[in-house]
Amino acid sequence: RFSFTFFGLLPWSYRAKVSYEMSPFLKPYIGYEQMPQSYFRSDRSDRLDRFFWVERRIGLGLEGGITRQLRYDFATGLAFDRQFFEARNFSEKKNSLYNLENGLYTSLTIKASF
Repeated sequence: RFSFTFFGLLPWSYRAKVSYEMSPFLKPYIGYEQMPQSYFRSDRSDRLDRFFWVERRIGLGLEGGITRQLRYDFATGLAFDRQFFEARNFSEKKNSLYNLENGLYTSLTIKASF
């Protein structure tokens, strides 16, 4: 059976996934996400400035369970519109803006629940 999941803290962070459950241990999916990250550098000149890292991803994945308590998520795809910059917040004027080339990514996540 097909399912659609969406998580969003609009307008900046969001994740969408369409999956097909073949069995409890095998669920292929296609997904899209943008999850910006921000940090305060210790040596910043303006104490309100933050360092931002942003990328968008589209990819294919496979998730499922190894046991009832142990789950996996394997994904691969394209990371694009990647950039980092400094600013007071995400939508303000971006200082030191650097755009990075598009690239491929692969990830493997193992989750344990108790």
